[in-house]
Amino acid sequence: MAAKLAVEMSLCAALLIGVGRPVPGIEADTRAAPEAGSAAWRLLEEKLSARERVCHMQLLRRNSAREHAKNIK
Repeated sequence: MAAKLAVEMSLCAALLIGVGRPVPGIEADTRAAPEAGSAAWRLLEEKLSARERVCHMQLLRRNSAREHAKNIK
């Protein structure tokens, strides 16, 4: 799902800025797929409790928001 989202976002960005080629294209897909896989691998560990899974997802979201904020600045 994360890889598909990266593709959709690159297509939307291309439309917004008027570029014929999706931006950033294959680079986003190449990075998104392993990141999504590693997050899924971590969340599917048998020994994690539901609380630990929720905490992990919240940490991923928080760190992602921080990175976005840095990129915007």
